[in-house]
Order: sequence, then C-alpha cells, then structure tokens
Amino acid sequence: MELTTAQQCALLVMLATSALACFIFYSIGLRTGRDAGKKQGADSAAATWEKLLQAKNVANEDLQAQLDARTREAMTLRSNIRSEADDHAQVERGLLNRLAATSPLSDEDHAVLIDVVAKLELAADTFAGLNAHDHARFSRHLQAQVLDMAERIKKAQANTQPHPDSELIDWLDMDAGFSFDFQTAHLYFDCNPEGLNPVTNSLREIVRRAMDQAAREDFDAADMEDAA
Repeated sequence: MELTTAQQCALLVMLATSALACFIFYSIGLRTGRDAGKKQGADSAAATWEKLLQAKNVANEDLQAQLDARTREAMTLRSNIRSEADDHAQVERGLLNRLAATSPLSDEDHAVLIDVVAKLELAADTFAGLNAHDHARFSRHLQAQVLDMAERIKKAQANTQPHPDSELIDWLDMDAGFSFDFQTAHLYFDCNPEGLNPVTNSLREIVRRAMDQAAREDFDAADMEDAA
C-alpha cells in the first residue's frame, strides 16, 4: 500500500513533532536532573563543611581551655615565686641583722685583719729565705684565709640593713603611751579602726596604719600652718 503525498507529509510532521517533543522532554529532564544534582551536591558539601567547622570549633575550645589553664598555672607559679623571693629576702635580712647583733665587726676589725695578712706575707717571705718552704706555704695558706675573712666582713657590712620593724618600734617609742597593772602592760595609740579587724589584721599592720595616719595628720597640720 502506497501512501499518498498528503499521508507522507502528515507522517513526516508526526515524526518531526515526536522528535521535537522527545528533545524538549530530554532537555527538561536534563535540566531537572542537573538542578537536583547541584542542590544535592551543595547540601552534601554544606553538611560536610558544617561537620568540619564544628570539629574545628570543638578543637579550638579545647585549646583555649588548655591555654587558660596554663595561664592560671603560670600566674600561680609567678605569685609563688614572688612570695618565695620576698620570704627569702626577709629571712636573709633577719640573718644579717642577727649576725650583726651577735658578733658586730667594725672597720677597725677589718683593718686588723689586713695587718695580719701583711705580717703573714712577711713571715712567708722570711721562711722562704730560710729555705723553710713548708712553713712558707702554711703562712701563705693562713694569709689567704685571713684575707677571705676580711672580704666577708666587708660584704656583711655592705649588706647589713635595719630590721624592717625598727621604724615601727621607734614610732611607738615616741608617740604611743603605755601603762602597767599587776600582771599586764597596756600600749595605746591613736588609730582609725575603719577597715581593720584584730582577727585578720596583724599587729604590725595595725601599727603601720596608725603610723601612716599620724604622718598624714602631721602633714596636714604643717600645710595649715603654712597657709596661715
């Protein structure tokens, strides 16, 4: 059966229409799939980066906590070192004061030791001239020891400092009053009790407060006299 020209044209139009429809549906499906793939990939990438970011934040928080802990430890260690240094300086001053009080040595003592060093040197030279080399060596050994003693006296005199409480005692001796009864002695002085607690504040702190207060009052009185 042969198709007429009209039928052939209709068939061609149908085939062309079908091909065009297939192409359109293919394009639509391709675009839809591409958009869906992009969205899925973006969602997957966002979820992955979110997990990585959360892990990074957790790691940063851990590092910050460790840094804070190390900082607190360093501050505590620095405070302990400062406290130990202060205690060491206080103990050293106390020992030097006790040494100076129990066995005071003066410049005259240092001069005597230097004279002894000179005489020992003369004795060593004399022994050496008499070929008594053992006595000469012993004299020079004594000379070195006496010279070391003289140097230590100089260092002790240079490092000797007054007792840190001597200023407070001198102030009490001048400005404080005292009285006695049968078994006790009472010491009294002017002091502003604001901010002081006899339980938590030491006697040294209370006396220091009173001494500073008296110094301020004397300064204010001197200013008033100058103004008048």
